[in-house]
Amino acid sequence: DPKDLTIEKVNVADDNTSVRLTLGPLRQYYVHELSAPGLRDHDGNPLLHPDAYYTLNQIPATNRQP
Repeated sequence: DPKDLTIEKVNVADDNTSVRLTLGPLRQYYVHELSAPGLRDHDGNPLLHPDAYYTLNQIPATNRQP
């Protein structure tokens, strides 16, 4: 049951070592995949692992979609 998600907001940390993505809408009990093959560091090197997977087991009640 694949479904593309929308990146609603991107916050880069002050030290430029991490980002916080706001996505929506996430689905409980689904595996979410993030692929960033074009992301590079300051020296132009690609990510060692450009793909990430996360199983969303629980969504806090304050963040649930109607």
